[in-house]
Amino acid sequence: MPGDLMKVMVVAETMAPGGMEGLLARLLPLLQQRGLDVGLAVMKTDMPLALDLPDQGVPVWNMGHVGSSCRVKLHRRALRRAIGRLHELVLRERPDLILGAGYYPDAVVYLPAHPGRVILGLHGEPPWWGRRWEPRMVAHTLALRRRARNRSYRFIAISGSVRDAALEMYAVPPPCIRVIHNGIDTSRFTPLARGETGSGGAAGPVIVQVGNLYPHKGHTTSLRALGRIRRTCPEARLLLAGEGPARQDLERLRDELGLGPAVEFLGWRDDVRGLLQGADVYWMPSLREGFGLACVEAMACGLPPVVSSAGGLPEVVEDGVSGMVVPPLADDRLAEATLKLWNGRDLAARMGHAARLRAEQKFSHTVMVDAYMAAFRDLVAGRWPG
Repeated sequence: MPGDLMKVMVVAETMAPGGMEGLLARLLPLLQQRGLDVGLAVMKTDMPLALDLPDQGVPVWNMGHVGSSCRVKLHRRALRRAIGRLHELVLRERPDLILGAGYYPDAVVYLPAHPGRVILGLHGEPPWWGRRWEPRMVAHTLALRRRARNRSYRFIAISGSVRDAALEMYAVPPPCIRVIHNGIDTSRFTPLARGETGSGGAAGPVIVQVGNLYPHKGHTTSLRALGRIRRTCPEARLLLAGEGPARQDLERLRDELGLGPAVEFLGWRDDVRGLLQGADVYWMPSLREGFGLACVEAMACGLPPVVSSAGGLPEVVEDGVSGMVVPPLADDRLAEATLKLWNGRDLAARMGHAARLRAEQKFSHTVMVDAYMAAFRDLVAGRWPG
């Protein structure tokens, strides 16, 4: 609809600190700058990453939901009330397009009939997809499939891995799903200037891992790999930026492995760029990962990554070119790949340079926003087949 102001309402489960939520906080103002009329509806009350959006011209509405967003019996009544509030908002604002973002698209899928077109943004493969045929989940699964087909929903997946899982989950035709990789500000995440040292004066090599402290992020693999590395490189250190429920267990494992001060739990940090620029290698040994946005930030800083082969990570890192890819849970392979980079500084420099180029060419804000704008326009104009 050239020349018209397209009105887009984004519906997010939460805006608590996290990869998907941080992406939305950056994406929505960029879409607004491209001429869209963008607003954000947040289902849950936890929304610190949305606080600055109104100052950037993006209105934010909170639906006041507390509890799980997965439509199971325990939370069904509270979720129904929140969906009712969302429906009233949709009827009042009358968006041309609704984009549901997050693991659980229930809030959008269960909306009563409304005039807006719908895209479900799939930012990962939630654990319950693997349990979708358990007795308590069957009705939920079938309802999602039925509504997705009957209402001709479209989908945006952040990786080919998520797309493939969603095709099986929702049983929709392949043209209904587009892959749009996440993007970052490559003018902000940059390598150090020539002549500056990568380890910031540290006595030994520094590894950084950024992400919530959840079991599926692979931090136990990281700790065990560091233990292997320190047998031949006792100065090696691991910096873990992030917070989460697994922290106490990870601290206990660190002490059991005798790693002591070699591992630092940094908690939430707002200086991630500085951490990346001051490191030598980036790790992301996840057991599952929809995309790996923090890895792209590291790559843009010229940091060679070593990642697992889980989910969308092999789409981000070209094995042997812009980093190294190892199997999940393989702490021996993670350690081996890291030592290979340290023992071959030319290899590390070459991979770091290739990682920066890949981030610039494939995973920039510009590339991402262009793809979202094209998807929105194609859907509204009837050019996105179902």
